[in-house]
Amino acid sequence: MIYQRDTNVNLNIRHLEQEDFKEVAKIFSFKSVTENTSQNPFVNADIVASLFESKNRYNLVALIDTEVVGYISLITSSKARSKHCAAIALAVHPDHHRKGVGRALLSEIINQADNWLNIIRLELDVQADNSAAIKLYESLGFELEGVKRCATFSQGRYFDLNFMSRIKS
Repeated sequence: MIYQRDTNVNLNIRHLEQEDFKEVAKIFSFKSVTENTSQNPFVNADIVASLFESKNRYNLVALIDTEVVGYISLITSSKARSKHCAAIALAVHPDHHRKGVGRALLSEIINQADNWLNIIRLELDVQADNSAAIKLYESLGFELEGVKRCATFSQGRYFDLNFMSRIKS
C-alpha cells in the first residue's frame, strides 16, 4: 500500500520481512523511541527478531525508498474468548515523527483489523506524558479507558501509562 505524504515522498507499507529486523533495531537505537516504548535501550537485531516470533503477531513496516522508517504490530489473543481483541505496538524513526508515518501505519492496521482479521477491539498503552501520540490515537477513534500509575520506569523515574482502546462500531 502506497501512502502519498507530500508531493515528493511516497510512503510504502508492507509486511515485515526478516531482512527488516536490522532497520527496526536502528529505530530502537534512538532514546526518543525507547523512552516511549516498553523496550530497553540498545536492542539489537536478534532482540527485534524475537519480538516478531509469535504467530499471534501481524507486522507491517513503513518504508521511504528502501529505508524502514516505522513498524506496527497487531498482537492477537490466543484465548478463544478474546479472539476479537488485539493489542498494538508502534515505533517510528525520530527523523519521521509528526510526518504522517504513525498515522499511515495505524490507519492500515485498523483497516486490516476491521476488514480482514475480524478484530473488534484494538487496545494500546501509551505514556501519559506523550501528548503527540495520544492526540494521534484519539484522532483515529481510540479512547482513554484508564491510567495505570507508576507503571513504567525510564530515565530514572516512573511514568503513568494511559490505556486506550478503539471498538469497531
